[in-house]
Amino acid sequence: MNFELNLNGWRDKSDPQAPQYQTLLSQAPPFTDPALRAFPFAPFNARAADWTPTEIARQNAAWTPATRPHANNRLLQSALRTNWEVADNITVTAITSYVDYKPNQGFETDGTTLFADDFIVDRGFIKSFNQELRVSNGGDAQFRWVLGGNYEKSHVYEYQLQTFSQISTAAIFGYTGAYVYTDQHMRNYAFFANGEYDLGDKITLKAGARYTNARRTAATCTGDPGDGSFGGVFDSLANAIQLGFFPVAGFTPTGVPVPPIGAGCAPLDNTTLDGTPATYLPGEFRDTLAEHNVSWRAGVDYKAAPGVLLYANIAKGYKAGSFPIASAATFEQFLPVVQESLLSYEAGFKLSSSDRRFNASGAAFYYDYRNKQLRGKIVDPIFGVLDALDNIPKSRMLGLELDTTYSPANGLTLGLSGSYLNSKITSFIGRDTAGGVKDYAGSVIPYTPKYQMRLSADYKWKIGNAEPFVGIVYSVRSKALANIGGDLGLVVTPDFRSSVPVSKTYTIDGYGLFDVRAGASFNDGQWSVMLFGKNVFDKYYVTNVFTDYDTIARFAGQPATYGVTVSFKMR
Repeated sequence: MNFELNLNGWRDKSDPQAPQYQTLLSQAPPFTDPALRAFPFAPFNARAADWTPTEIARQNAAWTPATRPHANNRLLQSALRTNWEVADNITVTAITSYVDYKPNQGFETDGTTLFADDFIVDRGFIKSFNQELRVSNGGDAQFRWVLGGNYEKSHVYEYQLQTFSQISTAAIFGYTGAYVYTDQHMRNYAFFANGEYDLGDKITLKAGARYTNARRTAATCTGDPGDGSFGGVFDSLANAIQLGFFPVAGFTPTGVPVPPIGAGCAPLDNTTLDGTPATYLPGEFRDTLAEHNVSWRAGVDYKAAPGVLLYANIAKGYKAGSFPIASAATFEQFLPVVQESLLSYEAGFKLSSSDRRFNASGAAFYYDYRNKQLRGKIVDPIFGVLDALDNIPKSRMLGLELDTTYSPANGLTLGLSGSYLNSKITSFIGRDTAGGVKDYAGSVIPYTPKYQMRLSADYKWKIGNAEPFVGIVYSVRSKALANIGGDLGLVVTPDFRSSVPVSKTYTIDGYGLFDVRAGASFNDGQWSVMLFGKNVFDKYYVTNVFTDYDTIARFAGQPATYGVTVSFKMR
């Protein structure tokens, strides 16, 4: 029997990245704040950013402690692995782990110095316990198998304090900010089995299955931050609905005035989670998401010749559903997304020359998704058109990938890898940027560039007990989209300005980056030092684009960056 204990942790006090203001897309054009209408767009410079200064925040909102992007996050983790050989070639493995994570941060989301949207507080915790137990036989057997199960129990809490007094809808309703929290408990257990059987010297058959049972409960609330403005909006809205002044389809007014909300939970219950008619009364959203699935895989490996492996696999996998956290006026936006499923087909090869100087691997694949979780739109009666997680009924992706290395001389290694992706949403009707209904069939899946390629060259040699090395990497990728329907156009409002063409609002342009490194290792790798440069030609590029109330902002990629790393191995 042997044990392996791992204890680790970290604390991160680096500033969260601030986005760059790119586009004005007002929710309520007649009420756009003049300061936002005139605010300059960010230049195409990775080091340019705007955020609301702390001193301005304190002058405008007494309850605002800080708004400059800041963080003081920490994580503690422990894992114990126990291996026990209970019989010849039979090993029982137990893995016990616990994670304790606490975020404490604030970040900018609108990319301006205004109160268009600032998360001045984002705190909470994740406490997660996981236990796995499995039994397996030796790796040299003709039939290799693994049986096991695992159990997970997690508690996740997040609290956000948000200020948005200068968004256009605030001018209509008069609110200045809100708090939102979500308190979630997750319980998952699973059983799994996997086996591989050598059918002679050339063919190996593979199969495995896993049953997962997941249960998640959520309590979510949006409320007044302390100045009474947010709760007052919902007092008026709830009473207007209850008294029949604000018509709602399928709802019969009771005529009973709603008690003052105050600092309590403000969103209105417009759902029928328990089978009864929607009450449109304010309160805390509570719901349970119970899911189970059977994932599986099957495949065959064929050793066509020494150093040549051909394979084919088919697999069914799942991604768990979840509840969002967001400022919202109704329960509708708190509803969960259900689990997504993926049926994948893959065939490929692995090749190695007899002298090991040339290695290559490649594959072709087809992914068939059901209920893929992507960022879509929802129409909120108070905040307007908001981003929200959505289930896409059907989508697919097909692609090719290749990875090669070649050593033409001792110490010199050349690398070439790349991929091709063709993605498409085949069935989805959702909301557009103006809140209208739109058919997105045929749209590209976000964040799927059609082409990616990486070229590298590394050279190392020996000088005494030192082994110097140098290396270069050039990586390139084609454009991608950051939003569903980004390739189908944008619905603009009268208050629309942008620093990019309308057709490129949600486009992440393709880019190429050049990295270098040089250093040396000593005493057979016991310690080493390396100087590195990333994006040495200081290429400006974008990694994401997103909508936030009246603004659309982008995240810039890392500019030219240089540094040094030192590593040491204890023996």
